[in-house]
Amino acid sequence: MQQKSKKKLLWEILLVVVFLGIFVYLLKEHAPKIYTILVSGNASLLDSYIEQYGKAGKYLLILLQVIETISIVLPAAPVYICSGVLFGKVWGTLICYGVNLLLNFIIFIIARRLKTYTQAHYDITKQKFIGPLIEKAKHMDRVVIVLCFLPIVPSGLIPHLMSQTNITISQFMRALAIGSFPAIALYVCCGDFITSNSYKVFVPIVIVLLIVALFAVIFRKKLVATLEPKLIKFIEG
Repeated sequence: MQQKSKKKLLWEILLVVVFLGIFVYLLKEHAPKIYTILVSGNASLLDSYIEQYGKAGKYLLILLQVIETISIVLPAAPVYICSGVLFGKVWGTLICYGVNLLLNFIIFIIARRLKTYTQAHYDITKQKFIGPLIEKAKHMDRVVIVLCFLPIVPSGLIPHLMSQTNITISQFMRALAIGSFPAIALYVCCGDFITSNSYKVFVPIVIVLLIVALFAVIFRKKLVATLEPKLIKFIEG
């Protein structure tokens, strides 16, 4: 069991290193050029820049999202913001939203078929934040929506945990489609706003949003405790 834990840790470290490598490359390659365009005051030049680098950037961002989702421990917000910067709010949202749904579908199916492995590594009964919600839930799809909206567990962990419940794949995907869209669209739009002529206004807003998200994760126990009565009422239907 200890050997398995070590292998899992090494695998996660490898994914983190690859993720950071690609992320740093994207920043080094694109950030200075985008900043120069914005400082020039002609944000319309971004269209030609995105067309020039769009295909390569798209593949890298998809790869980043795949790594982020599989690793579980990596945050998704930076990927969504980068997508908004490079591809705008419409295409950025479509790419991130579509990849998110596809990855979660695949992970859910695999996790349910490898039930013994899933329970050994992501035992739902050991999740102190989600355990009470699962026990009281009459509508498991509403639990998925709650997990998407609140930082109770990492988003990449949701398909692993929900595969251990009696939720059907159609219920899971429908709930995920509803619950994941607002956050993805919000972060992508923030990235898109950074590339607008008013980028000096929106950069601080993006930073504040990231800080709020970080504090929500750090103090999730108090957050869940505060919202628990309403959450239970919602999932009980």
